Amino acid sequence: MKLVFAAAIGAIGTVGAMPSLVGRDVPHVETVAVHSGMHVDSESYLLRVVGKDQPCSVVLRDASHAEKLARLDLAPACAGLFDRLVEAQFWLEDREGDILFVADDGRTVAQFFPGDGVAYESVKPARPLMMLTEE
Repeated sequence: MKLVFAAAIGAIGTVGAMPSLVGRDVPHVETVAVHSGMHVDSESYLLRVVGKDQPCSVVLRDASHAEKLARLDLAPACAGLFDRLVEAQFWLEDREGDILFVADDGRTVAQFFPGDGVAYESVKPARPLMMLTEE
């Protein structure tokens, strides 16, 4: 999704700069704004644990970018990677951009920060080290 957004922004910039690049005979082209608060039915991620061979699937249901909250569906294999993950019911993005896996009672089961720009890396718990990437 980030790739699609970046391509759309790049295309808008190219269209806006086209008259100065090509010449003055080019007709005016109207640019279109991209709405960032769009509703997404589901998003898929892979959760990996350092030292384990197989990742597990993490799916967000009824995700709303405006609210930054989603229902969390974890594949059964996730419990084999870290047993407390079965308690996670919600995905919440906080103000700093961290991703929280939250239990029904409001406890944070796992917390991830945007590491290298490709993967989110776990902060909580300290062990095992987990990584979350878009599928």
